[in-house]
Amino acid sequence: MRAVLYARYSSDNQRYESISGQFHCSEEYCRRRGYDIVHYYYDEAKSGTTVAGREQFNQMIEDASRGIFDVIVFYQIDRTARNEMDYYASVNKLLKLGVRYEYSAEGIDVSTPNGKLTEGVKVAVAAFYSRDLSIKIKRGKKENLLQKKHNGGISPLGYDIAPDGTYVINEYEAIAVKKIFSMKIEGAGYGKIVDWLKANGYKTKRGGDYSKGAIHDILRNRKYIGVLELGKSTKHNSRKKADNYMEFEDALPAIIEKKDFLTVEKIMARRRNGATNAKEIYALSGRIFCECGAAMSGTRIGARGNKYIYYACSNQKNKHGNCDVSMVRKDKIEYVVYLAIVDYIKAHKQSIIAEFLNQSENREEKVRADELRQKIGVQKNKAKNLLALYDGTDDMVLNAYKEAKKTLDMMEAELIELNKNDYSAINQDILEAFIDSFITEVGVSDAFLKKFFDSLDVKVIVNNKNAEIQLNLSVLPFVVALKGIEPLISP
Repeated sequence: MRAVLYARYSSDNQRYESISGQFHCSEEYCRRRGYDIVHYYYDEAKSGTTVAGREQFNQMIEDASRGIFDVIVFYQIDRTARNEMDYYASVNKLLKLGVRYEYSAEGIDVSTPNGKLTEGVKVAVAAFYSRDLSIKIKRGKKENLLQKKHNGGISPLGYDIAPDGTYVINEYEAIAVKKIFSMKIEGAGYGKIVDWLKANGYKTKRGGDYSKGAIHDILRNRKYIGVLELGKSTKHNSRKKADNYMEFEDALPAIIEKKDFLTVEKIMARRRNGATNAKEIYALSGRIFCECGAAMSGTRIGARGNKYIYYACSNQKNKHGNCDVSMVRKDKIEYVVYLAIVDYIKAHKQSIIAEFLNQSENREEKVRADELRQKIGVQKNKAKNLLALYDGTDDMVLNAYKEAKKTLDMMEAELIELNKNDYSAINQDILEAFIDSFITEVGVSDAFLKKFFDSLDVKVIVNNKNAEIQLNLSVLPFVVALKGIEPLISP
């Protein structure tokens, strides 16, 4: 079995030894199973909340399509992704390519029904911890803004960061900022502004050329009128303020006059042709399929002066084949599937919890941690004895000490990683409360349903009588009748 290993550490507070420790654990795992390791992939200081920007991870997924390995061994689930959508999107790609994925420190078999359910719970728990960490980070950012300080990252064009963390104007770059706004007011497009910057030798903070998108962001940046923002926008709509939005005026020296900024804002608003209607959210998009094998996609149809929204077989819409499966009402099928899943989880809650606790109690990482504690004691004595032997002249002894110390550091780093992700504090009551909160019906919106279905990697297969629902693509499908979901009009 040809295997590749993937490791990641997610912040600059961790060290390279963290990756070495993950690899060491996965190497031991492969050795016990007789796997041949053909490649190593790792990303340094990359976030787990999304796979975007993780170059080695994305390269590994691309390499999977070339058939050069059979299995990917991750250290544990949160090394894959802490965002449910990214997690299941990635593992489903691997499964379609015939590539297995395993975890050296988790002790779960994702090819079994119980393993799949345990995987789902662990993915949800990892996402919970990630979001909790995000809240703490935002709290720190708010404190920085109250002190009128930079919140990390690269400072915008026109500003430098003083030693105390506050913003100061970079006079040379400020000339370019003023020129960008004045050209926009005079009617110049993004292309002409980019050309002016290039002709006058202006580069980004990273040393590259400015893009049209970068000019758009500069023109919308309220820092240039002295305003710092927190929770500036939602992730998918840069013009819609987030619920936790806050702003602090006169928090940094202004480069652009407020009247000029507002003028540019109006120009850009006109270019967007006014407000647009919000797009319909299809909670089962990419997850609902016709029994003929084709995906079902959202469609709007008018009947008796009203508009109705359905999922319809794409083969029928494109007039391919002879499929006769009727359309289903979007709102009804989504809600029926949601209720069926909630009932299913409630009915199997105790077995899910028991499996999770059993896996946590018997997982390989506990065995590995006990093994490491013993080896660390031996390795410390070895390093100590070699250091005592060194008289300042024998390079062979010195090199042996350095190698022993390096191995000790790797072992200790791995043990820290294992202890950091210890599930021993998660008991029956905590898991019950977590699952109850996950399946409690409170304001079931389209956005909630989409997140719910994505978290469980739901798949629905529809025929003219019922819908088969699969959780985590396991072998535990169950069926719900489609009574009351038939279309108001024929397709």
